Amino acid sequence: MRIAEIERELAAQKAIEEKKNKILSFYQSLSEDAIPIQQLNSMENDYFISAYSVDDEFSRARNVMLKNVSINTYNLINKLKANGFEYLHHHTDFQNFLKIMKTGCLYSRNNSKLAGFKDGAEASIVERTARFVRDSVRFYYKEKTPTFYRNEGIFQEDKSPEEGNVPIPVALLFSEKLLYHNGIAVTDGNARALDTLITANLEKALEFDWETALSRGPVEGYTSEITRKRNAEFLYPDEVDLKFLKMIVFRTPADMKNAEILLGKDKRYSVDSTMFSNLTERSRYIRNALYDYDVVKSNDTDFVIRWRFINTPEGYEHKLRVIYEDGSSFERSILGGCKNTS
Repeated sequence: MRIAEIERELAAQKAIEEKKNKILSFYQSLSEDAIPIQQLNSMENDYFISAYSVDDEFSRARNVMLKNVSINTYNLINKLKANGFEYLHHHTDFQNFLKIMKTGCLYSRNNSKLAGFKDGAEASIVERTARFVRDSVRFYYKEKTPTFYRNEGIFQEDKSPEEGNVPIPVALLFSEKLLYHNGIAVTDGNARALDTLITANLEKALEFDWETALSRGPVEGYTSEITRKRNAEFLYPDEVDLKFLKMIVFRTPADMKNAEILLGKDKRYSVDSTMFSNLTERSRYIRNALYDYDVVKSNDTDFVIRWRFINTPEGYEHKLRVIYEDGSSFERSILGGCKNTS
């Protein structure tokens, strides 16, 4: 009986060692070349399923195996800047933004899920995304990606949560210094697309089509390949400290006012609607946003509240909630008095 137990223990240890070796092989491939996401998915299935201890080993190995080379990072940043790059972009919903500011970290999708953050992406797409990507904090290189266009705004129609939605988007702009860290990876397009290339070798990344990736606006002969490339991503391991956060951009004055009420003023705050999708354009869904509001005291007991929306407010249910300093509150439906600011 004792011999059988020893044999099982040795077999289990051997299996773990084999998985560790496959993990190292996996990262060796990423550090040397650009591989298709489809191959990444296949390698994950072979390399790092099973015991938590092995998954943890996989995570630690990322920072050890994927070493960055400063000269390659320097050259890549220059190439990005030549095509209009300024900051690394992470857009999130306002409610998530409040949590991010309070925790002091920007988490990967998998860690965000554990921490109770709202996911603004389409559920079916997330489920089919490689775990390496979901274990990363994901950034774009510029504003107005095709993904943002589909998800931003308060939708008039019933839109399933599984379809993805960021009702009140906030743009968090991070320093290029993140590109110098170990464990990072870059893609030449949407990190979900099977034909997208992913690499941790920034010398290989210099060969990507950054001119198309950072292009915006209509072009003659627009194709799905352009859409894929405009969703090119930068992947950072696990979590990012907010010391690298340089700017916080809101879509409307109303959003910034709410941030100042809930979090206080911040010199990084600004309003720039051009950083986001134009909600006045025709889309699959009718979308809207509160543009601005003012609260004016008319006497000792009464206040006058004025508000404006980006699009006509008809077709929406509007509620006003007032919260007093003692924590008490009241809520009521409101109609009328709205102006179109487009």
